[in-house]
Amino acid sequence: IVTCLCNDSPIDSIYILENKNMSITMKQWSAPNKGALFVVTGPSGTGKTTLVHHALAHTPHISFSISATTRPKRSTEENGKDYHFMDTQTFRKEVEQGSFLEWAKVYDNFYGTPKKPIQDALNRGQSIILDIDPQGAAQVRARMPDCTSIFILPPSIDVIESRLRSRNTDSEDVISAR
Repeated sequence: IVTCLCNDSPIDSIYILENKNMSITMKQWSAPNKGALFVVTGPSGTGKTTLVHHALAHTPHISFSISATTRPKRSTEENGKDYHFMDTQTFRKEVEQGSFLEWAKVYDNFYGTPKKPIQDALNRGQSIILDIDPQGAAQVRARMPDCTSIFILPPSIDVIESRLRSRNTDSEDVISAR
């Protein structure tokens, strides 16, 4: 997806690059009547969050979905803004109740996307963007095949490692696992 900017001002259009039959074409995208779901995914450290924040800043008609997690809150994060932080028992209860559009255990912690806020927003005609891991993205594509899925490839493993280290938020064990 390409969001067009002119002198850092958003143009109220989104364009999609398509690769069909070894040729790339660009077409203007327009949201369906009930809103659209964009799923941005890729390995840790590829820049998903940076890209999503840029898209949100320059595309005012798209909103961000806040995921739930059992991992500890980082010092720079705010509950209800960056994530919905919860303990493992509460998360498992939400899973049993079918409250998540997708969920996965990633690096010894649970992550999930609350289903109701997504459904409500889409039904109001509001488009939503998710920033989730590849396991969760596969679940969303299976449940909502009309979503637009965007996989972010890293430039290299060395770049990912450098980005994870520069965050200064994870232990050596976590960085190695990622």
